[in-house]
Amino acid sequence: MTLEVMIQMQNPNALIAMAQVSGSSNNPYSVFCEYIKYCMAINPTELMTITELINSISDQFGIHLPYNVTLQCMQILSKFGYVSIQNKCYHRDGDFDIRAFEKERDDYRSVENTLISGLIEYGNRYGHTWTTDEARKLLISVLDRRGIAFDIFLKNDVSEEITDVELLEAEDIEIIEDNDIENDNSRMEQINNQPIYEDLFFVGKFIQATLNTQGSMRDYLIKVCQGLMLCSAAYQLPSSDSGVVFDSITDTSFFFDTKLLLRFLGCAGQAAVEAAKELVDLIQTNGGKIYYYAQTLEEMNRAFEKAIRSLQKNQPPYDEDMRLFALKNKNSIDVLYSKKTTIEKELSSHKIFKRANETFDEKSRLQFGFDRLDLQQYMQTHLSWEPKTVENDALAIWETHMKRSGNYSEYCGTKDKLPVFVTTNTKLIGIVLSYKENRANTTNLHGWKSNRLPVISDVRLTCRLWNPSMNQERLPVLYLTANAVAAQRPTQKYINRIKDVVEQIQKSTPEYSSICLAAYFDDKVTDTILNATVGLEENFEIGKLASTIDEVIEFKAREQEKETAKYKQECDVLTKEREVARQKTIDGAVSSHIDHLGIKGFFLWLTLHWDTIFMCVFLIISALASFLDKLITGVLLFVVVLIIQSIEKFALSNWLKKKILNLVLNSTKETYKNKISKNLRGNELNFKDEIISQCIERTKLFKKCEDVLNK
Repeated sequence: MTLEVMIQMQNPNALIAMAQVSGSSNNPYSVFCEYIKYCMAINPTELMTITELINSISDQFGIHLPYNVTLQCMQILSKFGYVSIQNKCYHRDGDFDIRAFEKERDDYRSVENTLISGLIEYGNRYGHTWTTDEARKLLISVLDRRGIAFDIFLKNDVSEEITDVELLEAEDIEIIEDNDIENDNSRMEQINNQPIYEDLFFVGKFIQATLNTQGSMRDYLIKVCQGLMLCSAAYQLPSSDSGVVFDSITDTSFFFDTKLLLRFLGCAGQAAVEAAKELVDLIQTNGGKIYYYAQTLEEMNRAFEKAIRSLQKNQPPYDEDMRLFALKNKNSIDVLYSKKTTIEKELSSHKIFKRANETFDEKSRLQFGFDRLDLQQYMQTHLSWEPKTVENDALAIWETHMKRSGNYSEYCGTKDKLPVFVTTNTKLIGIVLSYKENRANTTNLHGWKSNRLPVISDVRLTCRLWNPSMNQERLPVLYLTANAVAAQRPTQKYINRIKDVVEQIQKSTPEYSSICLAAYFDDKVTDTILNATVGLEENFEIGKLASTIDEVIEFKAREQEKETAKYKQECDVLTKEREVARQKTIDGAVSSHIDHLGIKGFFLWLTLHWDTIFMCVFLIISALASFLDKLITGVLLFVVVLIIQSIEKFALSNWLKKKILNLVLNSTKETYKNKISKNLRGNELNFKDEIISQCIERTKLFKKCEDVLNK
């Protein structure tokens, strides 16, 4: 099969075509229709075949408009009277303002020229000299780093499918240990032949810097990315589809791959994490269900284990996403351990669950299946991934295929709830298509096409579910940022050079040895080293970098001091907030219980006023004695008075009063404590002793009793 790659950066309208598509975010067909109108308007004759139209659009705009999309556009144009069918050709009936269309295109071209010139100038600062065509090609390589729209820039016969794995820009998911690199001579030779900084590194930095500004260049980049996403969605429609709305995904199963789940869990750069969360939200909001296979959980655990081993050896994790996650968490091994142990729990809290592998009966295997081990062996032959990774991916592809029972009428969803395996790695899609092409006699694979597979990239699925009219700019900016960050991945040669320099400095300055090597790969340090070396490989040697690394180490030490001070300040604020909350809880509980002593409080009050009560009693008795004076003899009266005076003297003695008051007070306090303990609720129970203590201390009757007892 021969495929002509149409990433035609020599075509001055390729990127502009994508920017123009973004001008009608609700319906990209309207912009495609404008392309068709323009091509028909500049055609010498008024008649064109569908093939002539497709070729003309390719020549004028540098894009391949699929047959089904072209047909859909012609139906729209026919409905509005612009074209009619004559002898299997399309006849131009309407007029088109060529000058206005070309003016808009020229305006975009002016912005693009400024953008490309800025990129070339940026590369020149670091010794990279690019032509305009080279710069434009590098730009599109980053804009479409993860294959948002690889169909768009391919020109092939409508009956052919994409099979060349190398046509797809992919993320390398292989994670290689340092020891494996050192023991692999071919790998070491490959690393030695690498540049310190790849061209894409500088393109990524330029795009990221442009996105952080405001102006026409930033707007143009966003429009191009948005156009790529809109085209990707439109190109996924089947030829038989007469509408522009995708089928429902309600209750459809989406099986996520390892890297996509890790990104959702936060184990990547911020933009990639946000993009994964956006996809999860799009699926779940539209009624889809998200799962993962058992082997995917195994791969996630292995990814954490490898990252932890690297950090334990004072090395940055080899996997770029894990490296960024570790940096974000100060290269803390404890954080990675904690994250690893809570994977299933955290995913299930977001309604993402593990699914056990199914067992299919012999009839289903014969009717729909193919040789999984053959796919696995084919992948192993054509890819340099770890054998376990290949095995797990082959199993995921095979099982998803079996769940579909041979139905490839759509990518996913429909009333049949067709499941799909969602991956971040477009190379996996390419190898699946290549396998299908090389197994032409396997009838159960005939349903596989470039937009009908058991696997889909996360970006293409996002494009399919995304509603740009509701959230027009957010997702394109996220993907642009994620692509720009991914393009800045340090080469293994860069890592090795920095490692050598740092190790030499740490030997000469032992106090710096406690700083983890991974700490030297954050944005601030990377920028410092880039500025010091001006991107030139000859500047990566100890003599020229020593002072820079030394400054970086001092900076990291100062940064650590600031972090410590900030942490202490945050702790102080948190402690103060906790103290305020604690006191508020205590005060609330005390105010609701203070002075509420019940019946025992009444008896305590009587005891406190013992002498007053007895004085009243003896006054009454004295009055009775006066009355008895008339009824009894003098001797008997004398005896009665003597007894009364003795009792009075004893009863009103301070010793007896304190004794009784102390007994009643202690008894009342115990009852009061039990009453408070019984009525405390929720958080109040945490401060029971303090609440009881303050209630007793602030109860007025207790205080009066204590004052009497202390005299």
